[in-house]
Amino acid sequence: RNIHSMSSSCNIFNEVPAALGYFCEAHQKTKPFKTSFNAHLTANVAVLAGILGNIVKIELSSGYSVYPNLYSYIIGNSGQGKSGYLSHGYGLISNIQKIKNKKHKEAKKERFNSKKKREEENSQRKLEGLKPLPRTYEKNFPEGVFNNKYPLCTMDFTIEGMQQDMSERTGGNFFVVRDELMGTFKTLKKQGRQNDISFLNDAYEPVGESYEITRKMDAAKVDTIYNMSLNILGTIQTAGIRSQLKDYLKEGVADAFFARFQNISILPIEDEDQDYKPLNKDATYAFEKLIQDIVEERVRCSKIDPCDFTPK
Repeated sequence: RNIHSMSSSCNIFNEVPAALGYFCEAHQKTKPFKTSFNAHLTANVAVLAGILGNIVKIELSSGYSVYPNLYSYIIGNSGQGKSGYLSHGYGLISNIQKIKNKKHKEAKKERFNSKKKREEENSQRKLEGLKPLPRTYEKNFPEGVFNNKYPLCTMDFTIEGMQQDMSERTGGNFFVVRDELMGTFKTLKKQGRQNDISFLNDAYEPVGESYEITRKMDAAKVDTIYNMSLNILGTIQTAGIRSQLKDYLKEGVADAFFARFQNISILPIEDEDQDYKPLNKDATYAFEKLIQDIVEERVRCSKIDPCDFTPK
């Protein structure tokens, strides 16, 4: 899944390789010790995949097209700063998410006040024998504002909540950033979690354009996820990887969910000392602008009915 092969129908995608490399190189040199360029690259490729979601598809040489979704993690020992590699991109998206949700809240309040004012005026017009005023606001919120409170990324790995958001709020998208994934792997091995594992496996490379969520109770609502695209980014300790591989070698059966993590970086055991260099703000600005441009495209796409939406 080559990020360079994205459709050029939207100009912002052409800026991805240069902005990403520039950003990772700049952050590699901002501490008294040398951090891993590959780990920065792994984390921020995952961030880009998570923020792109299902608004694009990548054409493969075989003619098959896929969403640029990735299951990713960074492997390292305790104290190697694994979480730091996640913080730059996740922090950026979290800030954008706060701003977007604040704008949604303000637009919702303004719409409520407008509706209340119209109802009061119509009550008065009714007493005067006049026709009621027509509805003055559109179905969609203003340009650049999501129609609902929209989670661009989250640390919550609750499967049912994930499915509900993908069905009702995000048009099939979900991006979860989870530090220390080993706990998640252990939880999913517990009895009764088979449906959750099946969902995570299906979400990695969905078959068809829709996915129906089945519930245990017959009377429960059956939700449908359209254009499903799930992205996962996390960290895991070296001992945790050994444990997973030990189970595989012992049982001889591969963990399908674990095997779907293909975007991986292993932190070097020793760091190379070097002179401290201030962060290149131009590199950070270029990457932030790229993320913001993609989010604006997500806002636009979120206002299209999922049944009618076609990725570029």
